[in-house]
Amino acid sequence: MKKLIIAFVGIIISFTLGAQTWKAPIYRITGKPVVKTLKLKPKTKVTIGTLTFESDTLKVDKYFTGSFLGVVGDSLKIKLNEVATHRIYENGTKERKIVPAKNYLINSMPPTDAVNLALTDIHILKYIPKTREKISGVEDFVLFSSLAVFLISPFICYNYSDQTFNQDLYQYFALGSTIGMATGFSLQILGSPNRIQFKDGWPEKKSKTWSFKLKTN
Repeated sequence: MKKLIIAFVGIIISFTLGAQTWKAPIYRITGKPVVKTLKLKPKTKVTIGTLTFESDTLKVDKYFTGSFLGVVGDSLKIKLNEVATHRIYENGTKERKIVPAKNYLINSMPPTDAVNLALTDIHILKYIPKTREKISGVEDFVLFSSLAVFLISPFICYNYSDQTFNQDLYQYFALGSTIGMATGFSLQILGSPNRIQFKDGWPEKKSKTWSFKLKTN
């Protein structure tokens, strides 16, 4: 019985720790010094980019997309969905390769669907808080519905028996679909992911750059 109780308490503690929001201070290292707190909840959708190779003739980067699981030491642990690799050559040629998680982690021992990414290798972090994720879902529905109404309204407003077109009804549908699309695009802006750049000059040359560590002169 004692062992059962200890095991049960261990499960509860593990669940509680796993459900905790990870909080970490980040420091702006370009422009005016600013400190803010990065907060990530478990299962938050994230995309982590890292510039793996850079020369005068070639740039290679990788983007890891998945769900945030937690922090292991100085690494972020995510449930991986896919890895996108981009190659940009000196002549402007671009290559893009997407590898599903099961293929990327096929040689992992023991088998896993998670990957640990060192904080020092995180050059760009994009994440969608739960509230914005819900907004994004509503935005997709509103845009799709409004576009569908816009496309089919001419057929609804046309009377095939006497070959006339109901202009008043069409204007009603057009106004509704226009308002719907405007609302959808507004929600699209509100539902866009947060974006934090940790490498100066990449991927955006003039973007504000942050660091997990306070740099002193």
